[in-house]
Amino acid sequence: MRKLTELWVSVDNKGAYDSEGKLLFDDLQGAWVFWPNSIDDGVTYAAGLEDTLREMAADYGTSMYAFNATRGNAVIITPAAEAAGLGTELDLAGYTVVAI
Repeated sequence: MRKLTELWVSVDNKGAYDSEGKLLFDDLQGAWVFWPNSIDDGVTYAAGLEDTLREMAADYGTSMYAFNATRGNAVIITPAAEAAGLGTELDLAGYTVVAI
């Protein structure tokens, strides 16, 4: 199995993505760095992918994210999206939904 070094991340706010970008593993820092499409600056997170996704979820005030390693995608599910009924297996087929 190959090591995952790049992931596409979307922040889902009631079905509308309010932030999207790439999450890249930076070997020099030994950490994951999120590069939002909307700005030309990265945000450094943890060395582990799970810890990084948890930190990103906490940054958005949520306790849920979904991850699809096969596709290389993750979705941070905001409280507004969760209240709208997102985060179920029907909405995120093929994803692992993680409640923190």
